[in-house]
Amino acid sequence: MSLIQMLFDDKRLLVACLGVWTLISAVLFGGIMLADNSNFLSFGPNPNTVLFGSKLDTWWKWWAVSIYTFISTAIAAFSSDAVYPWITNTIQDHKTKYIPYTPFTCILIIQIFTIYAVVMSVIGLFVALSQIDFMIIRLSADLIVNHFTTLWFLRNKTVNRSKIGTETESLCELCQRDRDNANNWNEDDCGDLEDFDIEIPVSKPKSTATLAEMKTLHDASDKAAQQSKSTSAPATYIEDLQKTTHMACDAGLLEKKK
Repeated sequence: MSLIQMLFDDKRLLVACLGVWTLISAVLFGGIMLADNSNFLSFGPNPNTVLFGSKLDTWWKWWAVSIYTFISTAIAAFSSDAVYPWITNTIQDHKTKYIPYTPFTCILIIQIFTIYAVVMSVIGLFVALSQIDFMIIRLSADLIVNHFTTLWFLRNKTVNRSKIGTETESLCELCQRDRDNANNWNEDDCGDLEDFDIEIPVSKPKSTATLAEMKTLHDASDKAAQQSKSTSAPATYIEDLQKTTHMACDAGLLEKKK
């Protein structure tokens, strides 16, 4: 495996290299600005610092810009972490067939967010380039908000490198197995799913299993396969479980019971 491919696959190595490159860049340009006595390296009010044509030469102006910068950056970081993944994983992902809002509402959300992002990015760029203390304030707000949003993204996730990418593959294999054996189900071949606490009301053959129930059944089937080489489901649930499994494969949806 080449070094470039290792960096691409291992995010830890990539981030370490990015950190080193950031440090090199900061030292290089910091030295240049120190040599030229750049106004960018100043802290607090400075008559030479101009933002949108106005001099930031008083403390009330500096505090006003500082407070605005922190709040605006926090809002931008929070909204970006909330909206961008939704756009990518729900709106733009071709595997996702269901959306939470009407098409008009989705378009309106994206358009308003685009206008907001463009306007705030222009203002933020001018503020960040005016003085180093404003850039530090922006960085601090970003780090604080991203810390909490990342923790929210990590909810209900477990560290297990060996199983990364296997959930979808296993569910699709079950889907294909159901298609191939749809006409050959034998209730006598079913594994003892009660041993795995499968809470599916088999007394109601016409009920439709939820995605959470389908995932639970799939996990139990894997365990049954290891113990008795049986991956069958109750015959009364064949049709409904097949539909749910196919839907999950097509939509790429995997849910766990909380």
